[in-house]
Amino acid sequence: MQDEAGNPTAHIVGLFNRTVQFLENGIKPVWVFDGAAPVMKGATLEERTKRKEEAKAKLEIAKDTGDMEEMKRQA
Repeated sequence: MQDEAGNPTAHIVGLFNRTVQFLENGIKPVWVFDGAAPVMKGATLEERTKRKEEAKAKLEIAKDTGDMEEMKRQA
């Protein structure tokens, strides 16, 4: 399926059909769109960044020591 400019639109039709199926089965879909995070989420994002950096450091230590279980946890 294509629009008048020749761009594919099958993904939109599929999304619409899936939404109809959800609604018919009593499921209320929630759509989340990408974009800039709200200011209120700043502290959460900072905490995630900090934890990610800590995990990277622990991963490097685990690699150096050959600790496969710790490498799996930190990867």
